[in-house]
Amino acid sequence: MRRISLVLALALAVPASALAQAARLPWTAGDKPPSVAGVKLGDALAAVIHSLGEPEAVDTLSPGNYSLAWLKRGVSAVVAERDGVTIVNATKRAAAELGGVRVGDTRASVQAKLGTPAKEQGPSWLYEVGAWTVVVQFHAQNDAVVRIGVGRS
Repeated sequence: MRRISLVLALALAVPASALAQAARLPWTAGDKPPSVAGVKLGDALAAVIHSLGEPEAVDTLSPGNYSLAWLKRGVSAVVAERDGVTIVNATKRAAAELGGVRVGDTRASVQAKLGTPAKEQGPSWLYEVGAWTVVVQFHAQNDAVVRIGVGRS
């Protein structure tokens, strides 16, 4: 019991900022990007449809570039005919996790797991990992994660 009390006292004595600084990304430059809902960067359109089924929404961004959404699953992707998947996102908690982060997690939880982001763009934190980036987007009102994703840098 004394050991548990000592550990708890030490944990409470460490400032949250120090814990966030100690958090590190689970990836380094040169690592392959993680999949999101089973979709990997570079996957061909046919492979994505085979994995997730027909998308519920399709928009043509430009000739040969498409935005696809599986709304019920909470997954979206940008796919180029030439390069395959360039961005993949999850907007539902059950859809995916990246480095232990899921939709619905708090800003403090994300910082404790992934550390301080390399960049912030509005409500989004960007964690750059070589040729790809992890994006964590927060709700403007309550600091909960509303989207997690991976994209080519």
